[in-house]
Amino acid sequence: WSILNTGVSAAYYMTKLCFTNNNTGFAIGNTVNSPIVSVIIRTTDGGNMWTILDSNHFGGLYGITFSNSSLGYIVGSNGTILHTTNGGLTFSGETEEVQPQFFNLYQNYPN
Repeated sequence: WSILNTGVSAAYYMTKLCFTNNNTGFAIGNTVNSPIVSVIIRTTDGGNMWTILDSNHFGGLYGITFSNSSLGYIVGSNGTILHTTNGGLTFSGETEEVQPQFFNLYQNYPN
């Protein structure tokens, strides 16, 4: 194992990692202290270099999955659901009225 520099401040801890192919991957994380602010980062070279996509989302982000290289979802606290249709270049979000207690995303079929 080797440590990769994500460029994200040490104030964040990364919670989930998801790769859509050998090179393109995403990670989400949250600040340690309140108020919780989340970060979404992306790599296109297998994890050697990372780009911060969003670091201004208030509330925790806890799950990420992609069903193909374009379509992905992130779930978080307070019913947050973020969704992308362009491979993570942008994420749009909404907050659900009904707020589940636990979040878990996974792919239930092989690619």
